[in-house]
Amino acid sequence: MEAYRNIGLEKIANGEVAVVLLAGGQGTRLGVDYPKGMYDVNLPSKKCLYQLQGERLGRIAEVAAQKYNKRSHIPWYIMTSEATKEKTRDYFARKNYFGLSEENVIFFEQNTLPCMSFDGKIIMDGKDKLSKAPDGNGGLYKALGGSKVLDDMISRGIKHIHVYCVDNILIKMADPVFIGFCISKNAQCGNKCVEKTVPTEAVGVVCKVKGKYQVVEYSEITLKTAQLRNADGRLKYNAGNICNHYFTIDFLTDVVRYVVFINLLQSLQAANV
Repeated sequence: MEAYRNIGLEKIANGEVAVVLLAGGQGTRLGVDYPKGMYDVNLPSKKCLYQLQGERLGRIAEVAAQKYNKRSHIPWYIMTSEATKEKTRDYFARKNYFGLSEENVIFFEQNTLPCMSFDGKIIMDGKDKLSKAPDGNGGLYKALGGSKVLDDMISRGIKHIHVYCVDNILIKMADPVFIGFCISKNAQCGNKCVEKTVPTEAVGVVCKVKGKYQVVEYSEITLKTAQLRNADGRLKYNAGNICNHYFTIDFLTDVVRYVVFINLLQSLQAANV
C-alpha cells in the first residue's frame, strides 16, 4: 500500500495529476435550490462539500511537495451545468477558492438533454421553451470534447486524472494510493468500488455483461440476481459503483474523440433523414 502511495505522490509532485469534479447536480433531493457542493452537511466546522474537497486537494499537494521537495499543485477541473455554473463560480470566488490558486480551478459546463415523460412526451417549460436537464455523469466526455479542458490538461503536462462525484463526502482527493495502484498495473482506466453487502442497497454494481465490464444500475438488476451469494456468503455482485475513476490522459483523449465522432455521425444521419 505504501509503495502505491509513493508512486501517486511522486506523480503529484511532478505535476502530472489532475482532478475532475462532476458537479452539475442541484440539491433538489436535499431540499435546497442551490448546487449540492454548497450544501451544509451539519459538521461542527460547518464546512460544505466544496470546502472539504478543496482543502483536501490543497493538503495532498502539500504532502507531495514536502516528500519530494518540489513545488506542486493539482489542477481542479469542475464540470457544472447550466443550473449550477454561476452559483458555483460565485461561491468559489467568495471563498477565495478555498486557499487554492484561481488559475488551477477550471470550470466547464456539461450539456443538456430535453426532458420527456415516461410515456414519451416532451416536457415544456413554456409554450415556446423545452424543459431541459443536465445529461448526467456520462456527459463528461461530450463536455470535454466541446471545451478546451483536454488541451489545457495536455499543455500542463497532465498524465493521470482522478474523476469523482460532488456528493462523496469521504472522497480522497487525487487519491495517491488509487492512482499509484493503477499506474503500477499499467491500467489505462480504473474504477474504485465499495463492497455492497445488502442486495437491495440502491447502488449500481460493476460486473461483466457479454464479456465486457460495465456498471449495471440497481434499478436494472433483478432482486433474484442481486441476492445471489458466493460460497463465503458474500454477494456475488458486490462491487458497488461510487463514481470514483482513474484515467490516463491518452485513454481519456481517445474516448473523447470517439464520443465526438459518434455524435457527429449521428447528427449527419439525422440531417439526412
